Amino acid sequence: MKLKSYIVSDCVSFTAVVLVLNALHLAGITDTMQGWILYELFLATTVISLLMFFTDKLPIENPVLQILLHLADVAVVVLGLGCGVFHWFPWDPFYVLTSCIIFTVVYLLTHCITLLRNKILSRKINRRLHPHDPEKLPKEDFHG
Repeated sequence: MKLKSYIVSDCVSFTAVVLVLNALHLAGITDTMQGWILYELFLATTVISLLMFFTDKLPIENPVLQILLHLADVAVVVLGLGCGVFHWFPWDPFYVLTSCIIFTVVYLLTHCITLLRNKILSRKINRRLHPHDPEKLPKEDFHG
């Protein structure tokens, strides 16, 4: 992926985590939407994106292993930076498990949005390469 993709991913994941945490806050489940938390969250999503930039350079072809590696990147930052430095939650099994569930949901949302974005970009590229020849476009990409 190009650097621009990591920046977009950072912004999408920051937005997703803010929306998920705000929904939990409005439901009375958490009280995390206060003070400097938004800056801390943005720093964390940026560090995650940077970490993924470097781990994506590893020669891993298996998509499941790539997802697991990305989740490990997220876990290191959320648990290390979030819990260890920012003290977002205590090192209690309940809070660690809850945080793991939240960051997994946020990761999956970000991953799905990234896949959707890539599919849209692919369609645009195919249309530019074959603007007047619908036979050369993939069947699902041509809509008359």
